[in-house]
Amino acid sequence: MLNIDSGLYFCPAHWLEHDVRIALVGCGATGSAIAPLLFKLNHIRRKLTGRELGLNLFIFDPKNVTQTGMNRTGFFATEVGMNKAIVMANKLNTAVGYNFAVGYDRPFRPADAGKGFDVVITATDSAKSRIDINEAVRNTYQSRKEVLWLDVGVGEQYGNVVLGQFGHGKNRLPNALDLFPSMAEASEDKALERPSCDVLDAISRQNFTVNEAGATTAIGLLSRLILNGSITVSGALYDVETCGSSPIRINRQVWRSFGYNFRKNPHTANA
Repeated sequence: MLNIDSGLYFCPAHWLEHDVRIALVGCGATGSAIAPLLFKLNHIRRKLTGRELGLNLFIFDPKNVTQTGMNRTGFFATEVGMNKAIVMANKLNTAVGYNFAVGYDRPFRPADAGKGFDVVITATDSAKSRIDINEAVRNTYQSRKEVLWLDVGVGEQYGNVVLGQFGHGKNRLPNALDLFPSMAEASEDKALERPSCDVLDAISRQNFTVNEAGATTAIGLLSRLILNGSITVSGALYDVETCGSSPIRINRQVWRSFGYNFRKNPHTANA
């Protein structure tokens, strides 16, 4: 629930009584860093609630672990050739001793939007996939369910994290497409598309910590919402080269600087 006048976003009420269902789309360099953090968050939440409430994680990725991909992901040589999502889910489940995660060796499909996810985390290098997911989820739920979109966008030395709501109109917590509309042009898909089998060449083009920085920022934000019940920022811009970070505060003026002009819903008193 958004209270723009107080600069706060409160977690949906049903989170207080149920496990939080999370879809993680992409299990490459960023996604493989996010999944273990969600594992830790699940453990913490279960401890705080007397093992009654935790997280349910669903991981989507059609790609397999590759030899060169191990340079910046959380996979090992013995896992080369195996599907990333399934391998990650199996490792987490083995560690915790029960089925915390489910891995799917395929992309997130429009039909998946109706599976009751509370949060969809996009950790892919494809702008088009983000756009497709946004359309699928917001058209599935319309205004009947509050579904959050946590997007982690990564560049060569910098990145951005945005937690927003799927939906229509300008009376909600803005998502990544609202704040970065140029994403719709899918221009970023080509930014890092040149593959490299050479480790030195790869890290000279993209700092190998940029993915972990995005993962930590994203799950740190989500953890505050889940554990504390509210947040005053909905994302951040970060730069690992300068060790800098700028929060995206829940504020009309801040959002306006990104081109998002918030408008109150006349039918919603708490907006």
